[in-house]
Amino acid sequence: MRPHRNPINQGQFEENHAWRAQQFILPRERREEDWNYDSAWRIDDEEWMPGYGPDGFIDPFAPARFGVARREREPRQREDMDRNAGMLRKYPELNLDKLPDGPEITRDIKLPPFKIDYDTHEQIHQKLNGTIILIKNQPFTVMETAEIKKGEFALAVYGNEREPRVVYYKDIADCRGIAPGYFVYRGASYWTYRIPERQNSQGMHQRNMRMKAAGQQADTAARPEFLMSALGVVKDVIYSNNLQDMILGGANQSIRLTNRVSLYNTGKKGAPIGVEYCGRDLGLIVHDQCKVYDEADLGPSWLHKDMMQAGLNLTA
Repeated sequence: MRPHRNPINQGQFEENHAWRAQQFILPRERREEDWNYDSAWRIDDEEWMPGYGPDGFIDPFAPARFGVARREREPRQREDMDRNAGMLRKYPELNLDKLPDGPEITRDIKLPPFKIDYDTHEQIHQKLNGTIILIKNQPFTVMETAEIKKGEFALAVYGNEREPRVVYYKDIADCRGIAPGYFVYRGASYWTYRIPERQNSQGMHQRNMRMKAAGQQADTAARPEFLMSALGVVKDVIYSNNLQDMILGGANQSIRLTNRVSLYNTGKKGAPIGVEYCGRDLGLIVHDQCKVYDEADLGPSWLHKDMMQAGLNLTA
């Protein structure tokens, strides 16, 4: 029989589990009658007996008809991440003074530069390694990280030329991602944005960035090759007639006008060019004006202002 029919403390539970583990070693025909009951089961009133978990709090045992004895594990000692100092000798340094400024990526609000001051190499590696950051508005992929000394770090990065360079983290002014906007990739315009869910990566990555082709409803993960290519070329275009010909002729699937406005092929007869605003369908090009789907969009002054910057007027 079990040592304790109704165990009431951690020690009695452990004795029952040890006894039960010994029963499993024996052939089935030699096991005692109580072997197939969990050690926390009260046979007399058939209810679960609350026991004490490893943290000292009351914790009911789950049914474990064929369980084995629990073994306390030694807490694993956390080792510090390797400093990877050899990285500094593998790659030349990125000369920030000679690096030209990339295209300006507009934001609704002027924000001061922001980056996180990391304490350990493991932290900065987890948040930035394998992600894309902007250095002087040019996209770079972080391929390695290194710790110079306590609290000082370096990154091995490469741009579209794929040549690794070392940049010191203290010299990077801003590690924010892009503001939501339209970006061009392989002849098409994409509404691109960062999802609000909490993510482990501070830099941009396909886990935290989404892209939606203008005129489409479904979005997908923004792949690294897309981000590296699209973020490197940002140029506003004022609407003109010839843009319709480019889309209908197949030269472009869609065309980015500004950070908030894009044209796309609707496939409709009579009004084949659609206008998208901040990722949603706004209207159709009719007589070189945007005829809105919803007349409520004629009200907001800021919407008129954004459309005028793209060279378009709104009409009912």
